[in-house]
Amino acid sequence: NNKGDVFEINAPGNYTVAAIANHKKTAEEENFSSQYFSYVWRQMSSKSATKTHTGNIYRDAFLNVLILPVDSASVYKNEVVFTWEKLKNTDQYYFFLKNKETKTVSKMKVNGNSLTLYPGSNLLQKGNTYYWGIATIEYPDFTKIKMNQLNYLNEEQFKSKKEEFAKIIESLKAMGFTNAEIEAQMCQYRKLCFY
Repeated sequence: NNKGDVFEINAPGNYTVAAIANHKKTAEEENFSSQYFSYVWRQMSSKSATKTHTGNIYRDAFLNVLILPVDSASVYKNEVVFTWEKLKNTDQYYFFLKNKETKTVSKMKVNGNSLTLYPGSNLLQKGNTYYWGIATIEYPDFTKIKMNQLNYLNEEQFKSKKEEFAKIIESLKAMGFTNAEIEAQMCQYRKLCFY
């Protein structure tokens, strides 16, 4: 249940939820492991009460300002525009792009809250997967910033994805959506960005 209580039924049969509640395992019968997991469950279900506990992990302090491309997006375009929320008191950011295949990390100093990259350079090549994020300092703690995944599709990968979503795209066209509206819908809800 929501409290982390443990119930034990020793005989087979049909039980209502109320009947199961009558089979609560008492604390003196619980072993250490059961007590520990009950404790952990109670701690994890009460977020506000656990923010001071050392063993819990929270992402509240992350620099999470990324807008586009959304996390895990599959993109097939001749340019990729990266955008993020503008933070107070700064116009200067450091943009980080990590190539998953080569493990290389590129860093660029950017004024403003967007950056456009084009394929074919050493930075961005179709068919590769990337992680991108921004920071306000040159050498950030990467555990404190959010990194979005970007799947930059080549032509073969794009055709496969487009076939996967062909029925949805045709349905949207039949409803009278424009190509731009279809792109927005597919990008936002299916994470496939292609026009």
